[in-house]
Amino acid sequence: MEFKTILASKAKTEQEKEVAKNFPIKIKQLILEKLDRVDRCISCHNGIENPNMADQVVPHKNHSGNFIKNHPVEKFGCTICHGGQGRALSRSQAFARDKGLHWEYPLLPIKYTQSTCGHCHLS
Repeated sequence: MEFKTILASKAKTEQEKEVAKNFPIKIKQLILEKLDRVDRCISCHNGIENPNMADQVVPHKNHSGNFIKNHPVEKFGCTICHGGQGRALSRSQAFARDKGLHWEYPLLPIKYTQSTCGHCHLS
């Protein structure tokens, strides 16, 4: 709901206002068969591909750099690079860092994200 409010506050044209008004608040799921993954990260990270969200805080902020230009979210999802539990529906479950949870793939700290490039880019 917070993202919808931000989207509405940034709307300048009638079309943008209509998009904000009709923005669906729902679980969004990417099924990435080639990567053997399911990602629901974009259920919370709604602004990931919206350049107008550059001044927002995570999870509403757009993705930094130009990584998703060559790695579209619809094709690669999020967890292939960032780790975490793509099927999760809560922050604590998605990040998998809470004590007592023993997930095999917790969300990586940002400083280590580029270490995952080797999953796909072997040189």
